[in-house]
Amino acid sequence: DKALSRLFEINFCDYKIRMNGIKNIDSAPIIEAKNLSFNYGEKVIYKNLNLIFNSNELTVVKSESGKGKSTLMKLLLGLLSPNTGEILINGEEISEYDISSIGVLFQDIQLFNRSFIENVAYGNKNYSKEKLDVLIKELNLTHLIEKNGMEFLINSNNSNLSGGEKRRICLLRTLLKETNVYILDEPTSEIDYENSKRIIEYIYTLRKDKTIIVFTHDSLFDLYADNIVVL
Repeated sequence: DKALSRLFEINFCDYKIRMNGIKNIDSAPIIEAKNLSFNYGEKVIYKNLNLIFNSNELTVVKSESGKGKSTLMKLLLGLLSPNTGEILINGEEISEYDISSIGVLFQDIQLFNRSFIENVAYGNKNYSKEKLDVLIKELNLTHLIEKNGMEFLINSNNSNLSGGEKRRICLLRTLLKETNVYILDEPTSEIDYENSKRIIEYIYTLRKDKTIIVFTHDSLFDLYADNIVVL
């Protein structure tokens, strides 16, 4: 409904992804940052940056705080425009593609004051019940669902969830999306070691026939990454 759509717009991502393009990302693409330069005012973030994110691989992007990790993610999604250079998907400008088809997890996340199932189903109109069940298990949310059911209400400030549960539910919503590209920002933030390891192992299994880019400070990802980019 309109109210939920507005909540999604405000709380879920707080970003407006440009969706001018009409081409679908029909298979796992090669994504490229080519001769990319970007400034915030006088502060140079990137100068002639060149990166390739290959298909069928898990690429981990790491940096010190303030070194442009979040900026690169926004550039890859078309949320920011570079001063010079370009973002390419299979050799074509990102503006040619419908970027809304990408599965995105932002670092700052918020759930709606709605039921668990409404939260995870939003943006996933024709989701697979079988995939939902797998994700509940793999993200270790089984106990939460067995105790409360799919219809349990998440309150307005999400205080009836732990930080780790909240992030895992948001990650579930992202991974439930049928897509060939996942771009995830700090997917294991606020999550304990055992659950983080389990989540990372699962994300690693998804890389076949997909392009997965993870922005993270979590060194556990280093053990599973096909490529590691240090900014």
